[in-house]
Amino acid sequence: MRRNDVDVQVWGKEEPCLFSVNSAYECLAKKSRGTQSNVFNFLWKTKAFLNVIVTAWRLLLDRIPTRVSLSRRGVMMKSTLCAMCQLKEKSCQHIFLECKYAQWVWSLCFKWIGISSVQQNDLNLHFMSFYLSNASKKQNLV
Repeated sequence: MRRNDVDVQVWGKEEPCLFSVNSAYECLAKKSRGTQSNVFNFLWKTKAFLNVIVTAWRLLLDRIPTRVSLSRRGVMMKSTLCAMCQLKEKSCQHIFLECKYAQWVWSLCFKWIGISSVQQNDLNLHFMSFYLSNASKKQNLV
C-alpha cells in the first residue's frame, strides 16, 4: 500500500458497491441454506404438531433451558445434576438420550411403534434413525 492511498470499505454484492439490507439478506440466506444439515430438512417435513417440531428443532440446536445451559448463563442453582438419576449434568443430550430413565421411555416408544434397534447417543443420529427405519411413515399413521 502506498502512503497516499485511503482505506475504504466496499460492499462487493452490488454494482455501485453500496450496501443494502436486501443484498445482505440474500448473502445470509444463501449462507444459512448451505450449512443446514439433513436432519433439519427432515425435521421440517415431519407431519407433527408445530410445537413438537419447534421443540425438536430447539433440542437439536441445544437451545432447551436445561440446568447446564442455565448455569452457563449465570442462573444460580444448587446443582446441575439430573434430578432423576443424579449421575450426570442435566444437558439436552443427557435428558433425552443418556439418562437411564430416558432410555427406558425410548425403549417403550420403540416397542409401541414396532421398532427394534440400538439407541443412538447423538441427538442428530437418534432423530435420523427414525427416517432410516421408515418410522416416519408409521408414526404418521398413529
